Amino acid sequence: MHHEPSIDSKSGKPDIILFYNSTKSGVDTVDQLCHKYTTKRPTRRWPMCIFYGILDIAAINAMVIWMFDNKEWQQGKKHKRRLFLEELGLQLVHEQLASRAANPIGFQSDIRSALSLCGVSCAPSKKSRPVPSTPPPQRKRSAAQSVPATSIERLPPFVLAATGTFVQVTPLKLV
Repeated sequence: MHHEPSIDSKSGKPDIILFYNSTKSGVDTVDQLCHKYTTKRPTRRWPMCIFYGILDIAAINAMVIWMFDNKEWQQGKKHKRRLFLEELGLQLVHEQLASRAANPIGFQSDIRSALSLCGVSCAPSKKSRPVPSTPPPQRKRSAAQSVPATSIERLPPFVLAATGTFVQVTPLKLV
């Protein structure tokens, strides 16, 4: 088939093209699944593109194995892959979430509520920061802080000496 120029009599196409068309469905299915729920993000780094592709293929392979072992899981649902990816993601980060929830210093209320939605309960905060009733007083600025650096560079040297700011000014040499 590969080395012979045989042509199908019905369609008029070479046999190699017909063989390719009959066996390409697996690649098309994987591409379609990867495109619908992908981890790919815009990046300029080619290793990240490969990594995102590997993650997509690994998630599809994990779902195929899971569905083979658990045929009755989510029977009758049309969005099984989305449900599987949500559960897979939660299982992958659950250990990190649990360890983070054990040390909740500085947690804000929205982080606590997000962790509770994921099924992770937070330990009570070890110390709470006191909320200041008044803003801290403003510090008095020195003369050097009140003038922007670009302005200081443009001052003549005798003005800099009069203000007590010692800046070594080197003239530009034009070639």
